[in-house]
Amino acid sequence: MFVLNYLAVPATEFDRLAADDDQVDAVHELLESAEYPTTDIDKAWGPLSMVVGESPIMGAIAGTQEWDEEVTANPPTLVAEQAAALAAADGAQLAAAANELDSDTPPEYVADAVAELTRFYQAAANRGDAIIIVVN
Repeated sequence: MFVLNYLAVPATEFDRLAADDDQVDAVHELLESAEYPTTDIDKAWGPLSMVVGESPIMGAIAGTQEWDEEVTANPPTLVAEQAAALAAADGAQLAAAANELDSDTPPEYVADAVAELTRFYQAAANRGDAIIIVVN
């Protein structure tokens, strides 16, 4: 299973990347440069995505705009909505539901992932950033 990496970029950088013909390479360069905030939730996105269904949380996990098979994005206009949905979610309840579907997934692993995504999206929303998701 793959790891999803999350990269928060200012709205102006997002607009530049969205218009770039070489956007995937540019995103990888930014991710490696550590110029902007990044995080990942390891492989917890898999079990978490099984329990959130089609919701703003699913968009936060996997992105809403497909730029490439390995790069998706959430524009600044959606990040605040996704941050609010994550903040309203019960991480322990999502973790328990994921554990019911896959008992090999420790509940705290998923709960920690929800907490990390919530923190990351809140900070990005406060700055007015977009979030780009890269599959590694």
